[in-house]
Amino acid sequence: PQYVPDSLFNTNKAFDYGAFVGLGTQVKKGYPVTTFYHTFDTPGIYTFRDAGDASKETVIGVVDAVLDCPRAFEQNPIQPMSASMIKSFPTGDESNLVITPDYALIFGIAFTLIGILFVSLACLYVRKVTGWGRSAALGPDYRKVGEQEDFHSIASKRQRV
Repeated sequence: PQYVPDSLFNTNKAFDYGAFVGLGTQVKKGYPVTTFYHTFDTPGIYTFRDAGDASKETVIGVVDAVLDCPRAFEQNPIQPMSASMIKSFPTGDESNLVITPDYALIFGIAFTLIGILFVSLACLYVRKVTGWGRSAALGPDYRKVGEQEDFHSIASKRQRV
């Protein structure tokens, strides 16, 4: 097992996971490891993953000796991982965790979108005023040829052609 120190589930930031690092070193050197145990002294939630497959994670909840385990664990100590299961563990640190929004990121995205809007509007205005690639239509050539002729007199009933 490998300890996942940057997991958001972990509640004990001061956890010494040196024994797990040592175990990984022994396995990499080729020493046969048949058993391994670790005693957790501090209550909290600890996240581990399989060294061979990082997608396999295990969350271990340790409860203080004077507290009872959550009800779901009275029947079966191994439960599937869920947010409600992790919340049910009394960690001793009952302070409400409030995550403040990243205002710099929010304002950066908002100003970028507003900037894109204004640039788009400016491009549309320039296109409307200058007419990118639009030119005045020239009259057809047959009109220039026929300007010299008096087609009205030809079309009148009095004259015969």
